[in-house]
Amino acid sequence: YYINEDPQKGFNGLTAGEMRREALKGNIKSCPIAPNHRIKRYWQKIHDKKIKEAKKILS
Repeated sequence: YYINEDPQKGFNGLTAGEMRREALKGNIKSCPIAPNHRIKRYWQKIHDKKIKEAKKILS
């Protein structure tokens, strides 16, 4: 069902099968990927912890 009949917003209204066929023909150069905010927040927390530890060591 997903491959042939379910249009996807991320594929600009194409189904996964249509998107694959167009990509194989060379008509589609890249597929837009929506940003994942949970992953961004995860890495931001890690970055903040590193900065906090570095400040602790330097003071």
